[in-house]
Amino acid sequence: MAKLVRVATVASVVALFGVLAGTASADDQVIHGEMNLTDITFEDAYLTGACGFEVQETIDLHLTATVRLNSAGLPATEVDTVVGTLRYSAPASGKSTTRPANLTTTADYGTGAVEGSSAVVTAVGSGAADAFTGQPGTGTFVAEEQVVGFDPLGIPFTSFVSTISASGEFDRATRAVCRQLSS
Repeated sequence: MAKLVRVATVASVVALFGVLAGTASADDQVIHGEMNLTDITFEDAYLTGACGFEVQETIDLHLTATVRLNSAGLPATEVDTVVGTLRYSAPASGKSTTRPANLTTTADYGTGAVEGSSAVVTAVGSGAADAFTGQPGTGTFVAEEQVVGFDPLGIPFTSFVSTISASGEFDRATRAVCRQLSS
């Protein structure tokens, strides 16, 4: 259920992404979208499981997406930047801690994104794994995702399928956040 809440929150946010501020140009075969996400709170299923007590996550982020289209007009690659903060809090202890989010993601849609196709997404920086699994930390996270739809501008919506690789301080960051939030 908590994972569904996270997915629903992200899907709702992504659904608004291109609608709030974006441009699409057939001439240069690029779609650009940009938005701010302010004070969005949900249960972090990963940290709740890892810490053994409920953990809420609040995001305050600025996102940009640039999608390059192939010759058939399908999304071929996407580069996103995310800057802001991720605040983790434990209702039981009343404690919270904040970590930076400063990352870039690149998505490769192969021959072009269509509903049901797969993508390889690489996230690099602080908060790299958070969008996929909820795990805090800094490093490089590579995931397989599935295209599940598109916003009105044509920016793909994707859903996490599996972890391909992860390197960085994700486990150490998880232990640190749990320690900081415990009573």
